[in-house]
Amino acid sequence: MDEWKLLFTHTGILFAMIGSVVGSFHSAKTQDDGWRRTLMEIIIGIYAAAAIAERYLPDVGVWQCGLAGVGAGLITGYALEAFDAVAPKAVRNILSGVFARLADMLGTLAGRK
Repeated sequence: MDEWKLLFTHTGILFAMIGSVVGSFHSAKTQDDGWRRTLMEIIIGIYAAAAIAERYLPDVGVWQCGLAGVGAGLITGYALEAFDAVAPKAVRNILSGVFARLADMLGTLAGRK
């Protein structure tokens, strides 16, 4: 029976991820975001909700995980909006740095083969 736990995502984490999609989508649509920003908020919200559910919530609290996922999705959208309003230059610098490192890492991996 333990093999099934290793093969599949825990149900609580799955509910948190689904709840995060709902919360992020609601947050993006109330702010009239475009589809690219909506997709970005959903992806970041999914990671945040999965981390919260895995670390802080009980294994048997499936509905708690789902509600925490909705909250994480809602907060993610508003937090990204606030961070972008306060420091738009910092957001661009961080993203360009991350993508530059990613390009260097991929170039190094491609050079090895």
